[in-house]
Amino acid sequence: MGRTLIRQRLWPVHVILAVGAAAMVTPFLWQLITSLQSTGEATSVPPHFLPSWQWGNYSQVFRDTPFAEQFWNSVVQTVVRVLAQVLFCSMAAYVLARLRFPGRNALFLLMLAVLMVPSQVYLLPQYQLVQNMGLLNTLGGVVLPGLFSAFGTFMLRQFFCCCRTRSRRRRGWTVPAPSGSSGR
Repeated sequence: MGRTLIRQRLWPVHVILAVGAAAMVTPFLWQLITSLQSTGEATSVPPHFLPSWQWGNYSQVFRDTPFAEQFWNSVVQTVVRVLAQVLFCSMAAYVLARLRFPGRNALFLLMLAVLMVPSQVYLLPQYQLVQNMGLLNTLGGVVLPGLFSAFGTFMLRQFFCCCRTRSRRRRGWTVPAPSGSSGR
């Protein structure tokens, strides 16, 4: 087939992709335009599509809100949650994958059942726990509920189950040798 024939067949695909791209970019453009309007223009009906270009809105946001403090809180929360989940989830997953004990499968099924419950169901009980601990409006109250993850434990357990041991005498685990190698 010639190039012109291929191009003729692909133009509907390009039109559909262009319409989809415009639909994806429109909310971001609308957000940018609204951020440059005055409060009256942003809340007017019908909406104004051309802003009055008030660039001072951005400096006002940084002046009126403690942006540096909020950014630092986000960094601390992210780092603590990631480190805690890697630590706790990997320990729990290793136990569920490698150690044999009574009730191991039941505990794993209970963990899977936790994954099936929507997170909104846990919202009020977690709030009450944080309130009873006296951690409302603190960074610890935000970090504490996210220190452990059933999903992270499940994923790491599946990883540990796939790792073979080299010999039955050794208790440690190793990553499987690449295919085609002797495994020595």
